[in-house]
Amino acid sequence: MKGRDETRKEQCKRYLLKVLAAVLHDQKAPPLPEGLDLEMLYELAEFHGVESMAFYGVKEQIAQESPIFKKWEKRDLRNLLLAVSQEAALKEVISRLTKAGIKVIPMKGSAVPKLYGQIHFRYMGDLD
Repeated sequence: MKGRDETRKEQCKRYLLKVLAAVLHDQKAPPLPEGLDLEMLYELAEFHGVESMAFYGVKEQIAQESPIFKKWEKRDLRNLLLAVSQEAALKEVISRLTKAGIKVIPMKGSAVPKLYGQIHFRYMGDLD
């Protein structure tokens, strides 16, 4: 059984990489492989913090009434709300520091999400 689970996990890893590459290059994601474990794909994407980007790539291929679609959609919306809230807070902090004469250079987590096309594709854990 362990060998089969490892094979399914490898299939999910390979497919996730293809989906992420497609999304980053503004291309259509490849078709879902037959027998792909969508729950495992979701968990893998979530583990790496790219579940919104992966959902963007595969959502048209998943039945909207399925539990995994609803779970993924809910997480995607949560990530979007979090990203928008963090971006607004960051702008406020930068504005106040700038008004106080303090130079600000956003780094790391606050600058990275903009590289992904949509701010919630790679979210920040906090606003250090």
